[in-house]
Amino acid sequence: MGIKSLKQILVVLVFAIIIGTPLAYLPWGIFPYTIAKQAFFQTLVELAFCLWALVAYFEPRYRPRKTPLVITGGIFLGVLTLAAIFGADPVRSFWSTYERGIGVVAFYHFAAFALILLTLARDIPWRKLFYASLGTSLAVSVIAFIQLWVPALLLVENPGSRPGGTFGNPSFLAGYLVFHVF
Repeated sequence: MGIKSLKQILVVLVFAIIIGTPLAYLPWGIFPYTIAKQAFFQTLVELAFCLWALVAYFEPRYRPRKTPLVITGGIFLGVLTLAAIFGADPVRSFWSTYERGIGVVAFYHFAAFALILLTLARDIPWRKLFYASLGTSLAVSVIAFIQLWVPALLLVENPGSRPGGTFGNPSFLAGYLVFHVF
């Protein structure tokens, strides 16, 4: 498999992450909304990061440059890691809780995804990615509106007048949709 094929697979994975993460949902388990999104996002980012590392190894132009943003991000992750190691509960600091999932491990995944996007900036069709993201947010919004009339659409629950769509929580849904409003 050539470098060109790996780059195409990486672009497909970027689209899958942007489109699939907000839609990820499992109707069983303790936290069907957050754990599904977290597992989906982290698995695809890890796969993409491994492919990106291969591309960066063979093509130096895909290696990250030492820009102030990259350096600051690295320092932030280092301080975050030290704080987690020497904190009161290192396990919770690294992994967080099931219902939130925003520990140090999640921040490493966010940084890896940002690094992939940064170095592949020329190869990603940004307009298509933007439209795909808008389409996904529209789909999530439609699901939330349908929940007003069919409360048990995703789970046997009654969201009342504040449905959460595939996020389960209206506040999380609003946080996701606010980016698409602008």
